[in-house]
Amino acid sequence: MAMQAHSGDVETVASGRSSIRAIRGPAGRVPPSGETAIERALRQAEARPAGAPVFRPEVGTAFDTCDEGYEFYNLFSWEKGFGIRYGRSRTNSASYRTRQDIVCACAGNSPVGINSTQRSGCRAMIRLLRSDDHGWYVARFVETHNHQLSQGCGETRQWNSHNRIDPVARDFIRNVRANNVSLSRLYGVIGGTLGYGPAAPFTKQSLRGLCARMSQDSIVDDISKTMKLLGEMQGSDPDLSVCIDTEEGRVRSILWCNGKNKVDYCHFGDVVTFDTTYRTNLYNMPFGLFVGVNNHFQSIVFGAVLLTHETTESFEWSFSTFQNIMNGKCPQTILTDQCAAMEAALKTTMPGTRHRWCRWHVLRNAKEKLGGVYSKFCGFKREFHSLVTDIIDPVEFESKWADIISRYELVGNPYIERLYTHREMWAKPYFTGIFCGGMTSTQRSESANHLLKSYIPRSAPMHMFVTQYNAMLRSRDADEDRENHVSRQKRRHIRIGVPIEWNAASIYTRTMFDKFSNELYASGAYALIGNGSANRFTVRPALQQQGDNVHEHSVVIRVDNTSYICDCGLFEHMGMPCRHILKVYTLVLKRWTLAAREAIPGMNEVRIGTNSAMIEPSTMKNLLYLAAMDLLAEASMNAHSFDASMRAIREAKHSVRIINQCHTFGDAPTTRNVIPEGVTLDFGQAPVVPERVLLPPTKVKSRGRPPSTRLKSRSDYYGARPKRTRNVSECYVDPASPIPVCIGDGGQIEPALKRQPK
Repeated sequence: MAMQAHSGDVETVASGRSSIRAIRGPAGRVPPSGETAIERALRQAEARPAGAPVFRPEVGTAFDTCDEGYEFYNLFSWEKGFGIRYGRSRTNSASYRTRQDIVCACAGNSPVGINSTQRSGCRAMIRLLRSDDHGWYVARFVETHNHQLSQGCGETRQWNSHNRIDPVARDFIRNVRANNVSLSRLYGVIGGTLGYGPAAPFTKQSLRGLCARMSQDSIVDDISKTMKLLGEMQGSDPDLSVCIDTEEGRVRSILWCNGKNKVDYCHFGDVVTFDTTYRTNLYNMPFGLFVGVNNHFQSIVFGAVLLTHETTESFEWSFSTFQNIMNGKCPQTILTDQCAAMEAALKTTMPGTRHRWCRWHVLRNAKEKLGGVYSKFCGFKREFHSLVTDIIDPVEFESKWADIISRYELVGNPYIERLYTHREMWAKPYFTGIFCGGMTSTQRSESANHLLKSYIPRSAPMHMFVTQYNAMLRSRDADEDRENHVSRQKRRHIRIGVPIEWNAASIYTRTMFDKFSNELYASGAYALIGNGSANRFTVRPALQQQGDNVHEHSVVIRVDNTSYICDCGLFEHMGMPCRHILKVYTLVLKRWTLAAREAIPGMNEVRIGTNSAMIEPSTMKNLLYLAAMDLLAEASMNAHSFDASMRAIREAKHSVRIINQCHTFGDAPTTRNVIPEGVTLDFGQAPVVPERVLLPPTKVKSRGRPPSTRLKSRSDYYGARPKRTRNVSECYVDPASPIPVCIGDGGQIEPALKRQPK
């Protein structure tokens, strides 16, 4: 590393006055000059000697402001490889600064006993004095250093003067950090974003120090900033409601809902999930979100609350205040975790609301509590999750629960006993008939809290927390607007093409139509079985493997024929017809399809047994197909049913073959084409005259030239001639030849065309 050391100082001093005393004036030249010193140096850079610096603060160099002189000298220090800082200054009695020293970063001496310092008493500096027009000029320039100079950009950038962050970059950093972008990511993108090139013009340590100072500044007077922000929000949204609970003049809880939250709750507030999260603000206050689901099956926020403590009293204040803000409307169902304080508060504030536990919170510790069973028995996990996910009948649930507990030796397990004791709060069979909007957990609140943490940095002050919370709401509103646009403007993908699917495509939103379409498509895998009643059906899978458990579902049509009830409870739970209801619905509403005249439900057996002569061939095929599907569903239940069905099918095929042969040779008369003689076809009249067989009409030759005008070749005419046949009188087999020989009418011997029977 090169050393620039000199025995004496290279110092240049300007002649004239060094200061202007007893005068008042601005901080810089008014008006400023047309060309700054930096612009002038850049313009004259091409004419400088080789190796000379571009920015050299010669004595007499004029500047409009002191900051301009600092920037000029800082550019010179960048070229040479050292850093600078402000030194001594002089101010007159009128607070008018008349002198400013800008010195090397190594100027001055270190305190006694401190060795880890860069100060070495370097005397390199420039001295700026005032001019008559309130500008500044270089009055003294000392160029000599008593320390090594930095080599290369990376080393020179370590000086503090070359790590300054300009105001534009400061604003950018403040906005990005407010959106919870990490320091490393911010430093990685700031160069390209602000046009600095591949690398930022300052070190990561400088960025970290700036962010720390910004955090400290944001904490100052936090509550006043929060109240001011809430006031501004209420000015732009008159329907905003803010409730603050205080204790001895100190904020204890804050709950707020904006106008859109109230409108959303009015439409979709029938089911609510509530959950709290931590470490989202400076005061470590638990943050709770009231979350629901809209018509696009998206999560929507109804309100937010900051609590000091998670006690019954705090939750009572939150729930009652939320209810009052929403004009006294309570949700039909609310989902929470297993917090006892929440449960006690809901019993007093919302007694008419059905309270259920989040299934995910209940079962998330199952592997931890039942680790030995999980590792010892490989089938326990599958059976246990099938029990809590698929079973919808309470009696079947309790029976299989007892069977699993007994087989896997879990009797007396505290975790299992607690789950069973509170099964009505979380198990699926006890959710039947309770509208939950398709939700069985507080996952939507968890997702909203997770999304909020991506917006808000940890330990954020309250005013920043509220600001970023509003940013999250705007993001959710943008997603909802996009779904509204797509649902209104884009066509649906029709998978089956039945009328009910077209009707659903014109009514449902895009997301809900996709769910409906999946249910409608899945209904094709089920078979419908009548129970002898016109309004009760049994639906079961059409194809089942031997040994599989048969899950039958009962669908009941109410007397008014406008509503359906299925024991799976999906319609009551989610508000959308299940696949079992759709199976019955598509059959009952067959009168609206093109095949409405082919068959009448419930009349198949009567038509086949009484007057099958009036049935069209297409109707026969459809009736046989329906009967075969019903037989398939019944015959695949077990091996005995399968054997009996196969015997019946063989007998039926034999009987049908005999009937068809008799009909072909005329042995059995048929009445299929019988109509009254001399009577015009009128399906509204009964035959009153004797019947006769109706024969097909004679084929009429088409007029005009033949359909093909191609000239026929000789081979065509030859192929059209009738082939000559010969009469064979007798055939015999020559013992000496294996080929039979035939004797024709003329007595000639020819090879036989047909082998004699043995």
